[in-house]
Amino acid sequence: MVHLTGQRTTVTAHDFEPADTGTKISVKSTVQPESQSKNKDAFVTATVPDHSTVPSSKNNFEPLSAERKIDAVTGSIFEDFQAWSRQYLEHSCKNNTHDQLCDRLDPRVLNGMLRAGEKLAKARKVEMSALMRNDPKKAISLAIQPSIAQNLPPQISVHLEKWENALVNLQSLHACSFQDHSSCDVQKITEFPDGRKLVTHTYGARSDPAPLKGVSAWGVSLGNEFAMSDLPTQEISTDGEGGKLLFGGKELTFDSRAEKQYFDELVVQSERRSRGNTA
Repeated sequence: MVHLTGQRTTVTAHDFEPADTGTKISVKSTVQPESQSKNKDAFVTATVPDHSTVPSSKNNFEPLSAERKIDAVTGSIFEDFQAWSRQYLEHSCKNNTHDQLCDRLDPRVLNGMLRAGEKLAKARKVEMSALMRNDPKKAISLAIQPSIAQNLPPQISVHLEKWENALVNLQSLHACSFQDHSSCDVQKITEFPDGRKLVTHTYGARSDPAPLKGVSAWGVSLGNEFAMSDLPTQEISTDGEGGKLLFGGKELTFDSRAEKQYFDELVVQSERRSRGNTA
């Protein structure tokens, strides 16, 4: 049974912890509806029923031990979901070769975790959408990494943001409320190579409303919206001073930080010339 409101999120995860009778695990988070400007405290509560009398099956499934319980108090819906995803991947047996208990867990435990995770993912989606509009830089920093998202089940991943990296066209549309143009808004649209056109939220160097064609862009998308980084390249790995980056969807390597910095500066200068800005 799940109740989702602006101030309290209650997740009842049946069969979450068969070993402990009546145990309640509360996770404090901040679920902020889009219509509210201030954070409101919310709680995710997993109520654990008594399954101590359930006879063991022929597979000899073992309940979660005490140290395997869901994490306690965290700070936000983003932290709560990260904690849940770590635990789900640990217990789901997918790509799990170090945990001998993995293949002996009662499936009801994982089903309970899955139901709880879906509720968290839906609440997180609302928060992420608002954050992309109000603080795209922070939204990108809180995005789930592809290595995690690709190992989550579809009913969870469908509510998550998607990483983007491609050569795109960026344009600005002006919408005015009155004939005298006394009240106008600028809406940025990014056109991707696959034909998608997403409402775009930018910051820093990409805040300039001037159009750009064939620009390297990366960030995260959710629905029909895109939070774009103001950096031209996306660093994906490091090895000492060198590493790998993505530029326009292509992977490149660099041998030193100076080399990467020089490449970034060349790209920024090229964008400035495209806008007609030589500063």
